[in-house]
Amino acid sequence: MAGPTKQFDQDQTLDIALQLFWMKGYESTSMQELVNAMGINRASLYQTYGNKYDLYVASMDRYIDSTLDLFKQALKQPGPALEILRTLFQNIVLSSQQEGFHGCFINNTAVELGVHDQELAKKIRGVWQQFEDMFTEMIQRAVDHDELKSDIDVHITAQLLNTHLQGLMVQSKTKISEKKLFDNIELVFRLIHQ
Repeated sequence: MAGPTKQFDQDQTLDIALQLFWMKGYESTSMQELVNAMGINRASLYQTYGNKYDLYVASMDRYIDSTLDLFKQALKQPGPALEILRTLFQNIVLSSQQEGFHGCFINNTAVELGVHDQELAKKIRGVWQQFEDMFTEMIQRAVDHDELKSDIDVHITAQLLNTHLQGLMVQSKTKISEKKLFDNIELVFRLIHQ
């Protein structure tokens, strides 16, 4: 005998859970808050997503997928590679401020759960590696088009950019001024350009 048909939009409810986890974190978000915000009953939540942890992981996966898509689309743009990277960093900062100063959900997870949850820590390291791989491609593109000197270590530079971006995202949670964040972006791009 088949169970009841789900009468809600699973993508939409997952987005709601993601926003709540992003705003409050894993530990501070209760199952009752999730049920209330998602507009579904507890049984439907468990049947569709599993427990709170499974829902958190599904939310994290959704955020990761959308972030990687955003990066890939931004970095596909024609033009000087360093300018494209700088613009990406600036847009991420602007977006983080418009989203209510919640920072980056990936970083938030790393800080809250990464020390205790090796699976999530591994997932986060994997995403950061994908960021670095994309940055490596762009740095190499900059070298190939004489934007950067040919002796630059593209991998170390990509690591630097990723570390800098993660720091910017943490700073953005403190409502640091947009000007200061943009000044930091300019500084790192001046440093790699030397």
